[in-house]
Amino acid sequence: MQRTLITDLREHIGKEVSISGWINVRRDHGKLVFIDLREATGKVQMVIIPSVEAYNVAQRVRPEWVVEVTGLVQKRPEKLINADEPNGDIELQVSQMVVLNEAETPPFPLAIAMIFFTPVGNDLLSNKRLSRFTSALNFTSTLW
Repeated sequence: MQRTLITDLREHIGKEVSISGWINVRRDHGKLVFIDLREATGKVQMVIIPSVEAYNVAQRVRPEWVVEVTGLVQKRPEKLINADEPNGDIELQVSQMVVLNEAETPPFPLAIAMIFFTPVGNDLLSNKRLSRFTSALNFTSTLW
């Protein structure tokens, strides 16, 4: 199945699609697991129920892991629509999930690094991966 971009999911409501990206947030509510998946074009909420094979994979994934997911694009129930998110009116009901790459979980969410950290030198942060990430952010912010 060909990969679909997250921004194009609205065109595929009621159809099965395959998407890939990074785990942004994972919320385990016991019988349901909710995962926000992000990629270059946006993010979308995914729902994984215990009766599908993806549930076992969803139990062990963590933020920043890269996954490939197959599932059914659905409209969210009226009461659960999140108007603050671009894809707040749709979700992906996951049937299959494959881990493409595991990642070391950062010491804190990268969104915090984007807001609060401005590297001054190479030894500011001991986490080299995070230091490179924030350096790149500072470079791109000077372009705007």
